[in-house]
Amino acid sequence: KTYCSQRLKILSSKFHLHLLVNEKKEFVDLQIASHSDFYNVGKVDTHIHAAACMNQKRFLQFICKTYERDAERVVQEVGGKKTTLRELFQCLKLTPENLDIDALNMRADRETFQRFDRFNDKYNPVGANELRALYLKTNNFIKGEYFADLVK
Repeated sequence: KTYCSQRLKILSSKFHLHLLVNEKKEFVDLQIASHSDFYNVGKVDTHIHAAACMNQKRFLQFICKTYERDAERVVQEVGGKKTTLRELFQCLKLTPENLDIDALNMRADRETFQRFDRFNDKYNPVGANELRALYLKTNNFIKGEYFADLVK
């Protein structure tokens, strides 16, 4: 037990040193290599949220697919005014062409671990709570249909 404890402390110290030295460079490298295999890797997490069950690339593809398929579908009602998916995108100044993984901005980083408030902020696609409510919630105008499709 003593040996294992010491070994774990050594490995933990090495890892923290690695983070201190390389974290910013690795983050920049991730942003530069936007279409590398990193985005195709299956996500593994021990703290599971259904809203975070897909990787960024798959979520982006799903958003673009629903826009192509359902642009004229009413997806929201605010104050008695119904809004189509196209109108929602226009209101947010978005198009499928200007959406990419960096614009989606849902990459978990060091600040999100053990901070649920920061995790929630990160899982707002392009920082828009409307898209989170539409795609990642069940209590919305379309009764969570998009969220069910994502999880399925």
